[in-house]
Amino acid sequence: MRTDIPPNARAPHLWEAVMSLLSLVVGISISIVLYGLDPQVPMLLGVFVASIVALRCGFSWKDVQNGMVQGISNALPAMIILMLVGTLIGVWILAGVVPTLIYYGLKLLAPEVFLPVTVIICAITSLATGTSWGTTGTIGVA
Repeated sequence: MRTDIPPNARAPHLWEAVMSLLSLVVGISISIVLYGLDPQVPMLLGVFVASIVALRCGFSWKDVQNGMVQGISNALPAMIILMLVGTLIGVWILAGVVPTLIYYGLKLLAPEVFLPVTVIICAITSLATGTSWGTTGTIGVA
């Protein structure tokens, strides 16, 4: 038995969960494919439908809000890391690190050893900076 469901609420039925998911997928698909728009508004529609389903299942609005805050709290560290990696990539490009890597990489690496050496360099950079995203954005660009 799940302990995170309040006593007056129930888990959604399969059709309710599928309806919530389909509203999100269909809304985003229509927004992007037919209208060429960004997916933010259809994502809000998906949140709205999921909230209606949660209220229908007996959850209070406070429970729905707490669930949203918990979801955001779980995703926040990853979002901060991605923002810092984006900053790192921008600083490295502005400071000339990436162009320097390109210049010396083309001078030093022979075509026969390019791929193995690139893998080793990327592994070292990833371990040194602690981020594979940063390695992809910098060495990958170079």
